[in-house]
Amino acid sequence: MCVLKEKTKKETKRIEWIDSARGVAFLMVIYSHLMYVNEELMYYFFPVFLTTFFFVSGYLFKNTLSFKQLVEQRVRTLLLPFLIFGLPLIFSQSILTFKVQDPLTQRLIDFFLQIRGRNDGLWFIAALFVMNFPFYFLIKYAKRTKILLAISLALFLLSTMYNHYLKLPALPWHIQFIGYGCFYMALGYLYKQYENKLVFLGKKGIPILMLFFYVLILFVRQNYTSSPPLSFCGSYYIFDALGITCLGITAIVYLLKHVNRGGLLVFVGANSLCYFALHGKVYQVFQVLIIEKMFVKYSIEHTIQIDFFLGIGLTFLVAIILILPIMFINKYMPIILGKGFKLK
Repeated sequence: MCVLKEKTKKETKRIEWIDSARGVAFLMVIYSHLMYVNEELMYYFFPVFLTTFFFVSGYLFKNTLSFKQLVEQRVRTLLLPFLIFGLPLIFSQSILTFKVQDPLTQRLIDFFLQIRGRNDGLWFIAALFVMNFPFYFLIKYAKRTKILLAISLALFLLSTMYNHYLKLPALPWHIQFIGYGCFYMALGYLYKQYENKLVFLGKKGIPILMLFFYVLILFVRQNYTSSPPLSFCGSYYIFDALGITCLGITAIVYLLKHVNRGGLLVFVGANSLCYFALHGKVYQVFQVLIIEKMFVKYSIEHTIQIDFFLGIGLTFLVAIILILPIMFINKYMPIILGKGFKLK
């Protein structure tokens, strides 16, 4: 049963640098999904654009919640939006993606099984929902910093073993990724505990220096080694992957904490769940119905330069176009985002 709460005048205070960090990460997500994506540029995005979301989730995680409260909150704010946004997309998939899809029954089975790569367009929301529960027990019983780091690193290594070395099949609800999510959530959670002691990282151009070394290391790695791209799932080179990813996240956090943050970044980050659910169909319309038809009509060939500007431009265009629909949802249909009520 749902019980509506009375609206309070005092709104929940948002942390602007966190919304900006999620905004930057989600613009990378939009760009990564486009047909105009530049793989060389994505090489620099892969280590940080999903891990940032888990880092932020760990930072915001409330260790005062009981397990029952956690379940209620995550079902309301993650699982229900996942179902409310996901099911209509499954039913309308053939129309909105302009492709022949699997039979509806199979798409529904895949949607509820949530096995990576099988009709799992909203996989990230499902994965984040699942990872909250092992993380709850992790911080409840591993109260010391060293123990928390050791256990979360062990979980990371287990996921790496499962995915990279043993190459075992994907599991329902993305359970094979739990170790990665818990590790980066633990880093965010611990960062919050020691944030005041790490203020030196934001001084005297240190964030810019960190970003410089992040780009330099990846440049060397990309052009002078045979190492595969890094991602949320790391790579065979475990500590290399961890070091580069942590350097990138730290650079993003401190740059955004000490620069003037744009309104678009904050808006995208504050509404990342809506963007995750809606952005795909918007860019599909532009790619298939507008841009590609213009290329055919005027006999234009795709080049690296044209696709680069198309990709960057379409990324920001999608972000801007969705502002009004998302504002409408927030104002008139907040219930689909899990706002304004509690489950009982």
